[in-house]
Amino acid sequence: MIGLSKAGLIKNITIGKNVWNILFQILNAEFSPLWFVKYLMLFVIVSPIVYYVIRNKFSGLILLICCIGMNFIFYYNGIMQIPLNVNANNFVMFNYQWIYYLIGGYAALNLKSLVEAGNKKKVYIGLVIILLLISSYILIDKFHVRNAVISHGWRIIYICALWFVFDVLPEIKVKSWMKNSFFLYCSHLMVLQCFQRVIDLILEKIGIAGGVLSIIEYIIVPWMIIGLLLVIAEFLKRYTPDIWKLFTGGRG
Repeated sequence: MIGLSKAGLIKNITIGKNVWNILFQILNAEFSPLWFVKYLMLFVIVSPIVYYVIRNKFSGLILLICCIGMNFIFYYNGIMQIPLNVNANNFVMFNYQWIYYLIGGYAALNLKSLVEAGNKKKVYIGLVIILLLISSYILIDKFHVRNAVISHGWRIIYICALWFVFDVLPEIKVKSWMKNSFFLYCSHLMVLQCFQRVIDLILEKIGIAGGVLSIIEYIIVPWMIIGLLLVIAEFLKRYTPDIWKLFTGGRG
């Protein structure tokens, strides 16, 4: 990403002025879509302590309410901004991500029968909730509503409802190319941005950039990148398995 940025193929990233700043940016996942790994590592460090709190329904609920409350305090004091910067390296962003991790952990420990046992009633209720949320989002966007309670509450409810709706989806046989999802996720951003920049330069050169072509590019290029990366993934798995394991950590 750094080399491509220096070559002018990627323009929407900022490179640090010295080696230490660049190293921090790499560790902070500012050049890749792996920002969530940073938080997962932090969560793993503190989770043994938090486990003893959230395994109790009452104390776990109190902790979750406190985290949500702090989130609102950060927002209304102007410390937290919407849309969120996932690369923000501070306690505000940690607390926001921690809320969702806590919800999952609390549900797994205290609401096991509710979240693991699926039935049609839960699916229908989840579908209705999601439809209502989508309708409300259209109104929120239309009237440019910017409110922390509405924004974060919407996301939490949507995620919980979506969990139950997944039960209605049929089970499918996992095919070989489906196991390449982690590789696609890690590599798509760099390849996509570089590919788009090259296409833009070509279109600008011949004087036909913008308009309908930009819309066509927006729709077609992602599918081209997916196809290209799937071919690369299968090639690496077949002919250079050691490199594939290095790139993916053995996933796929």
